Amino acid sequence: RKRDATEADLKLARKQAEGSSEGAEEAFAQLKQAQEAARDGEGRAQEALARLRKAQEAAEEGQARADEAVAKLKKTHEAAQEAQDRVGCLEKDKVNLQHDKENLHKEKEELQHDKSSMQHKIDALEGAAAALRQ
Repeated sequence: RKRDATEADLKLARKQAEGSSEGAEEAFAQLKQAQEAARDGEGRAQEALARLRKAQEAAEEGQARADEAVAKLKKTHEAAQEAQDRVGCLEKDKVNLQHDKENLHKEKEELQHDKSSMQHKIDALEGAAAALRQ
């Protein structure tokens, strides 16, 4: 009896061991799959991180170019403002020159009138001198 019981215990122990062995194999297979999935995930994460770094570098380069463009735009705006100021000064100079031209024209007319008056006086004086000679 004892022997039968021991054999039954051995059979039971073998079945449990086989079940444990199958469970361990299954657990090991699942562990391998989990490790492979983790490696794949890590690889994808590394790729995503690399893409993110490249995108960040591109963004920084874009920001630097934008800053340069803004600086150039400010300089261009300043130059345009200076040119506009010079145009304003030139327009004022033009108006002043136009007034000077008008004043000179008036003076020329006055001088021509004075010249004409003087010529009449000269002619009258020459006529009187000629009359006195006779």
